[in-house]
Amino acid sequence: MAEKRKLGQSGAGGKGQITFKYFFQMEEILGQRPMVASMASVINSMGDDDNGPDTPGTKDASKDSASSLDDESTTDAEMAGPSNTLEEEEREPQTPQSQQRWRNAKSRRSTLQSFLREQGRQDNAVLTTISELAVLIQTFAVNRLVPVIEMAASYLTTVADLIAEVGANSRGTSPYKKWKGIKVKVVAARNFAKCTEFIFTEKGVSVGREKTSVSFSAADNTGIVKISADQECFREIGMCLTEGKTYMIKNFGVLNAVKDGSLQIYLRASSKVYRCAPIVLSEERAAQAEQVLNPRSPVKGRLDDATPSGLFTVQGRISSLSAIRKIQGADGVIPVRDLDVCGDDGAIIPVTLWREAALQDVAANSSVSISHLRISKHTTFGTKAASTKYTIIEEVPVSSRKVSITINGVAVSTEEVLISTVQGGEFKTSWDILQQMAPGVEQEDMYDLLPLKVDVDVEGENIIKVHH
Repeated sequence: MAEKRKLGQSGAGGKGQITFKYFFQMEEILGQRPMVASMASVINSMGDDDNGPDTPGTKDASKDSASSLDDESTTDAEMAGPSNTLEEEEREPQTPQSQQRWRNAKSRRSTLQSFLREQGRQDNAVLTTISELAVLIQTFAVNRLVPVIEMAASYLTTVADLIAEVGANSRGTSPYKKWKGIKVKVVAARNFAKCTEFIFTEKGVSVGREKTSVSFSAADNTGIVKISADQECFREIGMCLTEGKTYMIKNFGVLNAVKDGSLQIYLRASSKVYRCAPIVLSEERAAQAEQVLNPRSPVKGRLDDATPSGLFTVQGRISSLSAIRKIQGADGVIPVRDLDVCGDDGAIIPVTLWREAALQDVAANSSVSISHLRISKHTTFGTKAASTKYTIIEEVPVSSRKVSITINGVAVSTEEVLISTVQGGEFKTSWDILQQMAPGVEQEDMYDLLPLKVDVDVEGENIIKVHH
């Protein structure tokens, strides 16, 4: 009976216990891998049937042993937990049948251990391969991707560097030169209408053909750029610029002029425009970019007060207005009109309106505001204020204002009194107002007081009140 228990505990009593025992080892080591399960089934199938030709009497002895185990009953004390040690399992049984089964079990155990060692070696090889692949990928990123990124970045430049490159080019910019791209934020936009042909007739001047363009002021954190294009160009490019958005612009043209620290570029059919991540501009930079398209135009009362390179506004009454005349310009015949604006203090400011500004509906003696003028000096016509493409002419309501004038001449007629001033202005008034300027003085004696400085209220071209 003890021998039968030894056979059962050592695995010689059947395959069921061997399968359970070695599957437990495989689960613990390899975690029930499908490959292990498949291999285990092959190992467990290696028994008496897989040992080649049966040893004489082996099958019969096995049947006799199995039947004798079924016939005899075993007590609970006899079936107590296994007491065989590792030395007992490794000790070779004495009977031939037990020796065969013991050898089969030992062979299966050796095969399983060899398989587990091979599986572990393969797992280590896989981990080593993954580690080597990670190193290769990292090496590829450093050696290949980083240069590609650096190369892509090298195709972009800042606005400041572009301005410096254009300024250093003494020969001017070629329309065929390929400049590096820029990444800028659009701050403002403005449409401009330019007449390409004026029609002159006996009845007046009218606009023939007109071309509309749009300009944008854009900036990055290093500088400001002005972008010009027409609507046809945007249709060819397939994308338009929008205020407040950031774009990457490539293959643009550059104009030679660099004014006020900004650069002017233009888009063409081959230009490329891409939306990209936003640029955060400082308030100061955004205000500077805004002024590129909407420049400041402070009010000046005299030409001497205006800076030669700056823009300014004049306000006052139109004391004289010429008819429209035509001159030959660079792009054909264009209209020109001259007028004089009498300021608050009586100073006369000569103004020349060019192109579309000359067609504005203005009348003599009307009070107007003419913005964005610049100083124009000519050897024949002298120094005048000239209109620009930013010029806006507005009629302002007439209101009385107090001014100080110096009278240097008086012309008295039956209907009114004309007064000339040292500043070059002319005013109209009544005989009563003239007498208030020099109380108790006869008309003939008043001329002896000239030049006479007085403070008066003016409404348009009329003096309506005298202050003492």
